[in-house]
Amino acid sequence: MGTGIRGLVQLHSDGKPFATMVEAFEDGRMQRLHYAGDTVLIPDVVSDAVLRFARSLAQVGISDVVRVPIVDEAGAVSEAELLIGPASELYTTPAPDVTEIQVEAGVVEEINRRAESLSAAQRRAEREATSTGGHTLDE
Repeated sequence: MGTGIRGLVQLHSDGKPFATMVEAFEDGRMQRLHYAGDTVLIPDVVSDAVLRFARSLAQVGISDVVRVPIVDEAGAVSEAELLIGPASELYTTPAPDVTEIQVEAGVVEEINRRAESLSAAQRRAEREATSTGGHTLDE
């Protein structure tokens, strides 16, 4: 387990940041993901991936569903599907009183892959817009 820095960037509807918060965190903890007026308990590495994916979705203005491992109210390990989009207001807080759960191989990698795919598509679109002076080929 290690420590690091986590950033939270709030975005305008156009995808541009308007507020940033940075906090220290310790890997291996569970996090309370605040979502749709409630919270779910998810592993720290999953919360990082979900927030990164949410940022990528907001930047391109689309929504998607992501399945994540959670600890339910009874303390049992389960799964939740979260609909995340440009208007999603997500944030995490540490849950030091909850024992960390194992994350199935590939869960974090898949969420990160989807986020990177969106970011790469956004970068390509920005390069194309810059190279055409902001005009599409149809104009």
